[in-house]
Amino acid sequence: MRLALISLDRQGWEAAEDKGFGGRSIAAQQLQMALSAGCERILCFAREDTDQLHELKRQADDAEIPFAQVRTVSAMCSESAAAETVLIFANAVLPDAGAVEGLKSVGVLAFSAENAVPLGYERIDASRAWAGVMLSPGAVAEGLADLPDDIDPVATWLRLALQAGVDIVSLDPDLLQDGRWSLRPDAEALTARERLWIAAHAKPVDFRAPGLAIAEKAGLRLASDIANSPYRNAPTLTATALLLCALGLAALALPFPALLLVGLAFVSSRIGRVIHRVARPGMRKQRYLSLDHLTDLTIAVILVLSAPQGASWLGGFVPAVLIGMVHLARTGGPMGLRIAAEDRSLLAVLLAGAAMFGTAFEVAAVLALLLLVWLVVDRREENVAE
Repeated sequence: MRLALISLDRQGWEAAEDKGFGGRSIAAQQLQMALSAGCERILCFAREDTDQLHELKRQADDAEIPFAQVRTVSAMCSESAAAETVLIFANAVLPDAGAVEGLKSVGVLAFSAENAVPLGYERIDASRAWAGVMLSPGAVAEGLADLPDDIDPVATWLRLALQAGVDIVSLDPDLLQDGRWSLRPDAEALTARERLWIAAHAKPVDFRAPGLAIAEKAGLRLASDIANSPYRNAPTLTATALLLCALGLAALALPFPALLLVGLAFVSSRIGRVIHRVARPGMRKQRYLSLDHLTDLTIAVILVLSAPQGASWLGGFVPAVLIGMVHLARTGGPMGLRIAAEDRSLLAVLLAGAAMFGTAFEVAAVLALLLLVWLVVDRREENVAE
């Protein structure tokens, strides 16, 4: 079993200085990296109960990972010794997530002392300084059993690990120079790190699907503020409320504003999906019904309610065929069509434009026919090419 040890024993560095980024403190970023690195249990050394401790516990609970607080060195020793390996973070170190996740065997991560010691890193030999992260055998913790409680447990563990012969693993110095690894970072360093964090989670945008492009950009910006806050579900809840309002407007025979609200609801739901994607290492997966399906159902209901009098069975048939063709285009059409078909806000806006002239139902039938012809022609071209 792999255990993670996070210390809130600041040793002169106040928790109030731990601003972090992306809605998480530095300690919470460490916990997220521990989850991504495969840790099955979180141990937090904290002599006192603090808001930050409760934040870490909530994050571990969201990830359904056992979390335990230890207040003394002896308790930490007994909790850690049974673990096969322990991933240990120094106070206020903000490492590169990829380097931590790539740590597969025991080792003490280190930088060149020449580069790292001036930045506050602890020298461990003539040429190297500890980077603030190590993967240690759990048995090393037994050496802490008889030591007094007023020691720095992480620094002492480091010395015991080195004495036990744990390998020193040198890191790329570019991690320091690029700002991807820092110790007690200031506001400027955290701002730079946040930009790197946002860039790492970004997906390519394609303006053939403008709603998805807007959602990606807006979601990444919002994620930096609310990814780990109680407001992280606000875009999803907003989307649900907009869909309900759209159905109400459709029942009042107002298809134009109803379809516009559907478009906004789709963008809002995708913003929520981006936020969830960014926060996923520390959160449960969403368990509610996909809002994409609710969006499709809402569009179909609006079209049924806007069908011309006397449409009879065509009133339900045309919307069903349109939604079915959109799904086929999204999964089996040419790439350009797949991208556009994924964007339900684009479909909603097209239908809203038609609804201004009272022809939403007729345009839906034409769109379904065009999609059918496009898919048939594309499939024929594939067969000819084969």
